[in-house]
Amino acid sequence: MDKQRQCMTLPEAHQNFRKYFPELKFNDFIDAGLSLIYGTPKINLIKLDDYLYEKYGDYDREELCLAEVLIKHYGNEAKAFIEKLL
Repeated sequence: MDKQRQCMTLPEAHQNFRKYFPELKFNDFIDAGLSLIYGTPKINLIKLDDYLYEKYGDYDREELCLAEVLIKHYGNEAKAFIEKLL
């Protein structure tokens, strides 16, 4: 599969984001600048990390990383989805 076909469209990213994170607004976490530069939706990982800290507390104290928190609270598919938006 070529790289172009692996890229997610904005509507696909929006739909999947709502599927995995129904309590969040996609537009609050999309990185518009990087999305424009790369021509494919990109997530603002800092905003997502800040949100997860607010919701689940200081998970660094539990020696968890962002990926582990995503898996723990949202599942492996949600983590894989976020990785596609990096």
